Amino acid sequence: GKEGVAGASAVTITPYNAGHLLGGCVWRIVAGFADGRGGGQAGSGSEEEVVYAVDWCHKKERHLASCALVDLFSSRPALMITDAMDALTPSVDSTSRDIELLDVIMATLRGSDGSVLIPCDASGRVLEVALLLDAFWAREKLDRVYPLIMLSDVSKAVADAAQSQLEFMSDSVGKAFEMRRDNPFNFRCIRLLSSVDQLAHLQAGPKV
Repeated sequence: GKEGVAGASAVTITPYNAGHLLGGCVWRIVAGFADGRGGGQAGSGSEEEVVYAVDWCHKKERHLASCALVDLFSSRPALMITDAMDALTPSVDSTSRDIELLDVIMATLRGSDGSVLIPCDASGRVLEVALLLDAFWAREKLDRVYPLIMLSDVSKAVADAAQSQLEFMSDSVGKAFEMRRDNPFNFRCIRLLSSVDQLAHLQAGPKV
């Protein structure tokens, strides 16, 4: 549209994968000016580019491709808006992180007969954790021993939405579905519950 940018003859807004959450975007906003105010000669036409990149991730996850900002744009933008929320957070190897999480979970279940609660946001990090645990539970055949549960009033809606948005995920997820019709969010072991009351219908003992 032309509204909101004074003097612009055209405005183009393009979303790019942010690599942080399913559906999350980095936005490239390009305003074209006929009078040269964007840096060109008057009358020659020019452009100014703004990049809005808040909540983006440069690391590949199980279901999301990474976001490489330097590869998205052909020229240096006039303005880039971003955040530094995790700038001082030490980088952690994802494989070591996953192994440590699984080790702690299994030690709790087997060593102390305790249950494990993993608080997650409803539609973001929960998908990454769910894929990790569902694959591990299926491989180790743990479902009949330790129930694996996603408990949220929107758990089924989240899983259904993820199943229908594979085209916005990583290439590996898309290729797996194309070749084997394997949708990773059609969980093999995770039980989708919407209320704490439903836990009473599961077997007694440790659970995740």
